Amino acid sequence: EMNRDICLTNPDGLSYWIDEFIKEIYKFRGRIKDGDESLFQTFDDIWVARDRLMQNRVPLPSADARLSIPSASESMTGMLMGDRAAGKITEMFDWYNRDHDSKGNRR
Repeated sequence: EMNRDICLTNPDGLSYWIDEFIKEIYKFRGRIKDGDESLFQTFDDIWVARDRLMQNRVPLPSADARLSIPSASESMTGMLMGDRAAGKITEMFDWYNRDHDSKGNRR
């Protein structure tokens, strides 16, 4: 019911973020078609992050963590997949970014 109401009351905003998501998918598609070597490292990193998530090894936020306002992307993911799944995806990418930064790698 809530998703129905969102679609009916905000079709322009929803369409905008779907278009943004499609643009990202096309960028990913281009990397695949171009044989971008960094793509394979991205797959490996995502596989490791997913494995850690599935083993519940994604670090929990500290007790004094500040409340964060979700980005538009996180809000859209929450609407499409549910807030819990969106939160887990955010945790996974936060872990990935911290891990990458600690190794001195650039994204």
